[in-house]
Amino acid sequence: MRALVCLWLVACWRDAPAPHDPQQEASEPEPAPTSRIALTAPPPKADPFGELLAGFEDYVDQMCRCSDYSCAMTVTNDLQQWNASISPELRNLNLTPEQRKQLSDFTTRLSDCLMKAMQAGSGGASPTP
Repeated sequence: MRALVCLWLVACWRDAPAPHDPQQEASEPEPAPTSRIALTAPPPKADPFGELLAGFEDYVDQMCRCSDYSCAMTVTNDLQQWNASISPELRNLNLTPEQRKQLSDFTTRLSDCLMKAMQAGSGGASPTP
C-alpha cells in the first residue's frame, strides 16, 4: 500500500504552476506593459545663422576695441581666415530680411570701428579679450 501511495504522489507531482482560472483572469486586468524607452523632447535644431552671427560678432567686438592701424589689420586678417573656414552650408544660407538687416548692422559697425582704428594712426596695440 505504501508503494502505491508513493507511486501516486510521484505520478501527480509537477513543477508547473496551477492552471489559470478564466473567471479570475477576467476580473483582474493585466497591468499595462511598461516601456523602457524614455520619451523625451527632440533635441533643439541647430541655428546656423546664430552660429554665423556669433562668430562675426566676436570679430566686430575685437575690431571696436582696436585703437590703431596695426590692431585693425590683425583683426582683419583673422576675420579673413575665419571667413575662409566657414562651411558651405553657412555660406549658402537663405536669410530672411530680418537676418539680412542684422548682418548688415554688424557689417556697418565693423566698418565704422575699422575706420576709427585706421584714423587713430599706427601703433602696437592689440585687441583686448
